[in-house]
Amino acid sequence: MELPFVSIIVPTYNDWDRLSLCLEALSRQSYPLDNMEIIVVNNNPKDSVPDQFIVPGNCRIITEGKSGSYAARNAALALAKGSYIGFTDSDCIPDANWVKNAIDLFKEDSTLQRIGGRIDIFSKVPDIYNSVELYETVFAFQQDLYVKEYGTCVTGNLFTTRKAFDSIGVFNDSLMSGGDFEWGNRATQANVKIIFGANVIVNHPARYRFEELAQKSRRVAGGHYNTHEVKKGFVKFYLSLFKKLIPVGSEIGLIFSKEHLSISQKMKVFYTRYKLQFIYNYTLFKLRRGQSAERF
Repeated sequence: MELPFVSIIVPTYNDWDRLSLCLEALSRQSYPLDNMEIIVVNNNPKDSVPDQFIVPGNCRIITEGKSGSYAARNAALALAKGSYIGFTDSDCIPDANWVKNAIDLFKEDSTLQRIGGRIDIFSKVPDIYNSVELYETVFAFQQDLYVKEYGTCVTGNLFTTRKAFDSIGVFNDSLMSGGDFEWGNRATQANVKIIFGANVIVNHPARYRFEELAQKSRRVAGGHYNTHEVKKGFVKFYLSLFKKLIPVGSEIGLIFSKEHLSISQKMKVFYTRYKLQFIYNYTLFKLRRGQSAERF
């Protein structure tokens, strides 16, 4: 059987060093490179490709001036030739069988149109994790949960058919965060089938500094506010903020079920989790009051 052509889309923003590792991993895929194209989207026109940057033969780099990773992905989608499309990020390192395993899953089920692949976290120093990295091992990129509970996943590891975008449309590029979930919700509502791909793996570095987590929390709050919270009435909005501060049993259970963590490490994760929840809530509060916040 003739193998399908696959387009891989990778947005990047001032991240050439980590992008080089991503492209190196993509150049070592077990899937035939002649049946694959890579489209890198530079989302900062003022940051040109560094001299002597190595670009694989099946890769091209384009530039998108409109800010946001979803605008970047849409620019690549307009050029992509593949009947299947894979998304990852410039800081990710795909497993050597990443593309092959995704295509095998599509071939096994003709009704399948989306795969949310597994994202494994690794630390800055091998096998040594600080409190932020420990938090990431518990809460970052729970793709299996996203697929099962919400019918969506993050674009750090997403495969789709071209037909899915033809029927659902592209990403909402007015969003700076949450555009993958917004698109995934549209797809789920249209009965576009998704599964979790346990063997469709990319590796992602854990965040190392707490401020990196805080920035993400503010960004996610901004995206969530624009898609959900802005529609709520006064009482419902503030009641929702209060409820978010109550420790959720499922999250406590998740933390304390992790056998690779000691009791003291679990307590550090718990403390980090609720520091971030306060930051998330405060961001929603500021937006509701019409106050300026970080650009999301």
